[in-house]
Amino acid sequence: MHLSYGEEHGGVRLRLALRFSADAGARVIVLAAVAIFVGFWLDRSLTSWRDMRTHAYDLAVFDQLIWNTAHGRLFETSFAPYNYLGDHFQPVLILFVPIYWLGGGAQALLGAQALVSGLAAIALYEAARALRLHPVLAASAAVTYLLNPYLHRALAFDFHPETMLALPAFAALSAFAGGRIRLGVALALSLLLFKEDAVFVTLAMAGCAATLGRRRPALAVASVALLSTVLVVGWLMPHARDGYPSHLAARYTVLGGREGLSALAFMAQHPSEAVRVLAQPGRTEPGVQFVAAAPWVLLAPWQALALSPGLALTLLSSHAPQRTLDLHYAVEMVPVAALAGLFACRRLARSLPVPSVAALILLSTVLATLALSPVSPSARSGAGQGKATHVRAVEEAIALVPPDAAVSAQSNLAPRLAHRQQLWVFPGWWEEADWVLVESDDGSEDDFRAALESVRRRVPAGLRGRRRPPLPIATQLASAPRHDQPVAAHLIAAEVRRG
Repeated sequence: MHLSYGEEHGGVRLRLALRFSADAGARVIVLAAVAIFVGFWLDRSLTSWRDMRTHAYDLAVFDQLIWNTAHGRLFETSFAPYNYLGDHFQPVLILFVPIYWLGGGAQALLGAQALVSGLAAIALYEAARALRLHPVLAASAAVTYLLNPYLHRALAFDFHPETMLALPAFAALSAFAGGRIRLGVALALSLLLFKEDAVFVTLAMAGCAATLGRRRPALAVASVALLSTVLVVGWLMPHARDGYPSHLAARYTVLGGREGLSALAFMAQHPSEAVRVLAQPGRTEPGVQFVAAAPWVLLAPWQALALSPGLALTLLSSHAPQRTLDLHYAVEMVPVAALAGLFACRRLARSLPVPSVAALILLSTVLATLALSPVSPSARSGAGQGKATHVRAVEEAIALVPPDAAVSAQSNLAPRLAHRQQLWVFPGWWEEADWVLVESDDGSEDDFRAALESVRRRVPAGLRGRRRPPLPIATQLASAPRHDQPVAAHLIAAEVRRG
């Protein structure tokens, strides 16, 4: 049947209107999902802060070093005998310094992490649309990112800047796909500022650019990433340690105590040794679980290959949370998996209907979330909500500590005391501290209990005959004459009523 010009033109307008409607509807879904995600994690993170369920490692570490940087002491920390740059290269933390000038602190870090992690889903949607994925598939990809259980594990464990690198990574792919090459290169290279390990994400971005035909920019990104990482890991970080050995190297005793690029070089030279270790029982299961959370990425093998170096390094670690991809240790691989997922969706959409592809990726992600996420209904809950009276008692004890005092505090109390130059995790360095803060000794290790008993023995004689005060305690240690150990000059006990 022959169509007139008006009929044919009207059909084109109808298709455009339907496409626009689908895109608008998908954007609404993504925005709603982001709003729910950000709201949930803001509430959960700030509740953990309020109930004192955050930790010295790593919230207090980041809070202190940013506070020090805001006061002109670049990346200084008392949690290591050397500058923090000797452990990790994360200059992106400088972006938080103006917030600290305005009086911000750990709560701002937790809020920014939840917000930026959520906004990354919008950038992923835009990247998917730039790759000409159907709006339904683009929205599905964004939602699966928000549901990723390994992203949840990182968000549930304090603050880590690498949790936020997904936003510039997804924006870089969108820029490459849209022909904004300089912006794409700048965003891809900005990932190197989040952590030295982010080189694997940057190389994945170079691979994505090459897949899109941007070979020269891809080569430039890969070259700069590798050269800068060699400089950072091979010179800057050892120089910052000033002769001290890296405590992170102890996690790679199976690789001769090597870490970073030297560990990768060792694996390249001795692949049989790495395979032998990975073949040990329990080594590969976490990696299989990670891939099983997004199995469709295997349909984009070249992009999925970028997961291999990061997975190998984590699985070879002797540090249990790192080896099992718990806490924040897999979060850098989440955006790589999401990017590979976009290319896999393009391939799937060529042979399957769009609704089927969307249902496939959403269903598998929901199942993985239920099985692996720390906020899944099936997950065991951690510490219970802090009793209001208990939290108030601890806050009263903390308020007694002068802002310039050196403190040795229990891990969950340290984030409340990080805005000072000298802070240690009890029982570490407690004899050098002016104040010791301990909330509970229930279930603590032997060295903790022994140190706590030593603190109690230093209570002035006038207080020893009294009933042992309930915890939490804040003990002020006054410096004795030179060459003598500090003695307890004052003990302040805040009574806790446990309901």
